[in-house]
Amino acid sequence: QFSRIQHQVGVMLRVPARDLELWLSQKLAEPWSSAHLSTAITEELAVEIASRFDEFETSVKLRVLFSVLSLSRGLLTKMRPSVERLLSVARTDNDEWVRITANILTPFPSTFVLHYNDVDSEVF
Repeated sequence: QFSRIQHQVGVMLRVPARDLELWLSQKLAEPWSSAHLSTAITEELAVEIASRFDEFETSVKLRVLFSVLSLSRGLLTKMRPSVERLLSVARTDNDEWVRITANILTPFPSTFVLHYNDVDSEVF
């Protein structure tokens, strides 16, 4: 199954952003599905998602961000630059929840710790 996912990912990278968003939406359709995406994420896919991030719906963006939490330490360490790029893009998003989530996740690729000290308390 993993090689099939890899093949699908390779195919998805050569199609328009709407098709990538459709694939992500299908992958993330179920509640708590971000962990499922983490099994399909590759460094190449993370870079592609970051480059098209602003074209996705907010729900897709948030679930992509939450998928970072389900990456294994080894994979996250290996993919750290591409995940940090994704988080950097997300921190400038138009949606406040996307920005807040990205800010909370910012140190996670290097420290495996969430950052919530500077989150605006009025939001909660």
